[in-house]
Amino acid sequence: MNRVIILFLVIFISSCDRPECKNTNPIIAQQPFHTTEYKTELASLIKEKGAENLDYWLAYYYRQDGKDYATVYVQGDGVCAIMLMDITHGQGWQNFKKAQGVSYNGARLIDLHYRIEQNGLQTNFVFEKMRMILD
Repeated sequence: MNRVIILFLVIFISSCDRPECKNTNPIIAQQPFHTTEYKTELASLIKEKGAENLDYWLAYYYRQDGKDYATVYVQGDGVCAIMLMDITHGQGWQNFKKAQGVSYNGARLIDLHYRIEQNGLQTNFVFEKMRMILD
């Protein structure tokens, strides 16, 4: 039991501060995060690095054309970007949506799972599940 408490405390303390990162990818640096070019490049980076090898933090809530989105900081070895993730049908986002993301900025997403949908014209990141939000 003590190990579980210690592990939780270590995760909680380390989750509170999103580490600074610097982007070196020219497409990510120059394109807005909602553009096709940006999302396609981010999808390539995620596939190359492996989604499970990256860390995720909430940025803010975004709503457009009847869909709900969470903007998510994506960080890892050589990756420093923002993902626009569709959370419209995702379970567990009710409080986030109700608060329109206020007070969630910087919260760490633990064990985040999402799918990358690509059809040649568009790239979308769609939430599937996560273990928890550490705020």
